[in-house]
Amino acid sequence: MHIDEKWNQCVNVPLNEGTNELSDKQWDFVLKKHHDGMKKIIQKKPYHELDHNCYDYIVSFLNTVEFKGRSEHTKDSLAENVLNDPVEHVENYLAVYGAVKTKGSYVVSTKKTGECIEN
Repeated sequence: MHIDEKWNQCVNVPLNEGTNELSDKQWDFVLKKHHDGMKKIIQKKPYHELDHNCYDYIVSFLNTVEFKGRSEHTKDSLAENVLNDPVEHVENYLAVYGAVKTKGSYVVSTKKTGECIEN
């Protein structure tokens, strides 16, 4: 995403590791080149929530930079190997946030003792 654009509901997943150690300048150049190429494709095949969406865009880009030394990523492999952990953290945070917002506190059970702690 371009630095000047805003996206209010997103999960930022740092991809520093596994990108063949591109500098920020190289990363920006490759992303711009990829984006310019995708503009032509998007004109021919517009956005579709299942078959042509933001995941397709990201998978294509990560394949271009050979993320983690691979150029055959799929939406499924991206979800499983890159997105699952960060999204799970966000889901847990939102659950705690929702509980605190509605109840004013949140109760957790500790793994070691099983006792409940109110936060």
